[in-house]
Amino acid sequence: MNVKRFLVFLIFFVEALATKIWDENEIKNHNLTFQPKYYPPPPNIIIKRKFNYLQKIKKTCDFIASLQVSDSNNINFGGIIEAEHLPNIIETDNTQEAIWCFTRYYQLTNRNDYWLNIRRAWIYVLNFPAYREGSPGYEWYAVWNCGLALFCEMKYREVYGDSSYQPYIDTCLLYIYSHPLPFTTNLNVFVTSFVAGMLYDYGKKRNNQEAIDTALSYALRVKNWVEENPQRLQQAFWAMSGGTVIWGIANSFCKEDTIIGRQWLLTYADSLPFFIPYGQWNNSWNIWIANAYKATYEITKEARFLNYHQYILDTLLLEDRDDDGGIPATFGEPPNYDQSWISSYLFFMGMDKYVTPTYDYDVGVLKFLKPEEKFYLVGETIDLKVIATNYGREPLTNCEVWLRGETEKETIIDLDFLELDTIDFGNYLLTHEGILSFIAYTNQPLDENPLNDTSEIRIKVYGYRNLRGSLLDSLTGLGITAKIFAYVINDTSPFDSTTTDSLTGNFSLNLFDTIFKIAIFPSLPYPKRIFYLRIFSDTIFTFYLPKANILLVNDDPQSKYENYYLPIFDSLNISYAVWQRNINGILPISKALLTSYKLIIWYTGDAYQNTLDEEDQDSLRRFLSRGGNLLLTGQNIAFDLRNTDFLREVLNAEFVRDTVYGYNIFGNTNDSFGRLFTVTSTVGAGGANNQRSRDEIVPINIALPFLLYDTLTNQVAGIYFQRESSKVVFLAFGIEAINRPVQRPEYMSRLEFIRKILSYFGVVAVKEEKIGLLKIKSKVLRNKEIYDLLGRKRNIDNKLNKGIYFIKGKKSFKIIYLY
Repeated sequence: MNVKRFLVFLIFFVEALATKIWDENEIKNHNLTFQPKYYPPPPNIIIKRKFNYLQKIKKTCDFIASLQVSDSNNINFGGIIEAEHLPNIIETDNTQEAIWCFTRYYQLTNRNDYWLNIRRAWIYVLNFPAYREGSPGYEWYAVWNCGLALFCEMKYREVYGDSSYQPYIDTCLLYIYSHPLPFTTNLNVFVTSFVAGMLYDYGKKRNNQEAIDTALSYALRVKNWVEENPQRLQQAFWAMSGGTVIWGIANSFCKEDTIIGRQWLLTYADSLPFFIPYGQWNNSWNIWIANAYKATYEITKEARFLNYHQYILDTLLLEDRDDDGGIPATFGEPPNYDQSWISSYLFFMGMDKYVTPTYDYDVGVLKFLKPEEKFYLVGETIDLKVIATNYGREPLTNCEVWLRGETEKETIIDLDFLELDTIDFGNYLLTHEGILSFIAYTNQPLDENPLNDTSEIRIKVYGYRNLRGSLLDSLTGLGITAKIFAYVINDTSPFDSTTTDSLTGNFSLNLFDTIFKIAIFPSLPYPKRIFYLRIFSDTIFTFYLPKANILLVNDDPQSKYENYYLPIFDSLNISYAVWQRNINGILPISKALLTSYKLIIWYTGDAYQNTLDEEDQDSLRRFLSRGGNLLLTGQNIAFDLRNTDFLREVLNAEFVRDTVYGYNIFGNTNDSFGRLFTVTSTVGAGGANNQRSRDEIVPINIALPFLLYDTLTNQVAGIYFQRESSKVVFLAFGIEAINRPVQRPEYMSRLEFIRKILSYFGVVAVKEEKIGLLKIKSKVLRNKEIYDLLGRKRNIDNKLNKGIYFIKGKKSFKIIYLY
């Protein structure tokens, strides 16, 4: 890299961050901060054909060619631009990779489409040779480029028989020999392994013993480095990853001694991270990992490694979201961020493996486009579409495409060079349950490769199953009105839903034989229920629901902050119902409804006006007059109600001021109830962090102060009182904000705070009644066929846990609760 180009490089530092040479500080910082997480390999990889790789290679070459500088007056003439969004970055490594790609394409197809691009690329490379790419302190970058020089010149000479660039290669070899990299950084290790792999191949093909010996000495250094700590293979640096390390050793040391090499790879290749899902350049890291798996397969012949390679390759090819042949360097970047070098990597590290041999005449069915792989139901109609493609070098006419299986159809098509054609075989009515198979294949007399002619898809067709029953009050046996939603596991939209009969509680759902999530949203005062149910056949069951112990009224203007209350109720095993004031409107006030609850917890969240309107105040007056218990919590409530009888007469409080500064809440040690509370915070990420206007109040009449903002000034934050059978706690701040900071383990948590408040109301760790099914002791089930919720047949002779099970009857399954 000359000075002029280096200055241009610095000007575009920000946008070129993904591909610039790293300095020492960047390398050190990366080592200290970056610890990539990764996905392990799936336990069973099934490779399904997704791409005509030769067609994708053609697109890749077109993409790279589109980034070549074509202006002969430009100093960078013939060079390959880094990326679509980095037009001013042109590098020698990109250009040498392009020479290999263009040359290999000609070798595969006998089509010399990129000869002009190759000639221009060589002009650039000789103007900016690899051995000049490394200034002092960046020798690793020149070594990297010299390795690529060997790679591209070997392929170019093999295909075109042109040895005129040997002097260039001789100079690159001298640079590699004279610049062994010290293992002071992991980046130097990665480059050393890379160049070892390139040197070994070059030495073998050119019968150059010095290149072979140097490659093996480099590989042994890296091998020892890996053996010291195999976890190093999970690292990623610049455009390389642990895959680069494994590939370099496999392509040199392991090739030299395949017996020892095989054992070494089986020992260490599984230390690779398989797939790194995030991080700048991670597409490059992952294709290097794939390349390592390919090299491991070629030595060990273990098929799983080749499956890993193709799995990663196909995943990265999906990154070409605009179908222009290029992909970005980082997973998920926009389509207009495609880069030349990473696209080249997908060719020579990935796709090239699957286009050898290439045939003159090769046609086949690539895949089924329709139907999709999902569940289907009897009575549905599916589309039948396949993609046929020409994998070979020559056009083909009169290609027969057949569809067999549940139906039989055929057609005849012509396919040009690398053409893909979507064939619509119409639709098909699913008339019965079971596994249905569809097979599509081609027939053409000239076809030389039968291995890719056929594609098959199998789908499972389900029949409907009726789930019906009743939802009843556990005490009175009366029907409960509720909305019921049935979800297939992992789906976000319900498969079926219904509303129970308001008198009988009866319901009916049309499902099918799989596992469903059943969500029940009953009317007040009953709690929501969610459970999982394995459907076998038509099923009848009855739910008995108890009334909820607590009603949580969400009176936040945007209905937020429930998640700061509900998980605590769940952990305390307390049943609850929720009323969203902003969505559901005024809380119903009938005596039968409100007196069902042991406690109403009413919070106002971020409200600063109309915290409790007159209708809400009226509801609470009547509720308390009938012996109800109330926990009212929220900033701005006292300020908003400061001139009302409700504050003075119902809540027994007077407003002092708003916006009490500070962070903490303290228990009042002069009060018996207050002594149960220590100190807690109302700021921090552990809570809602929404307290902008905490009110100060004073108790009047029968109320007592039990929470304080300040133990010196005795500013009151919370009061409590009892009038006849009715208890009230009023907090002038929001419970949702309570937080125990990590650095203050002695502070009271929100869970403990709420637990102590609930204890005042007599609501303490109340156990929910189990779903009200037929209750049976296990001894009654002798000689019965019994299944658990996941559909597994269970042996009653073995000890079964308490819970829900199914007993098989003559025509349906009965649902029981075993205790």
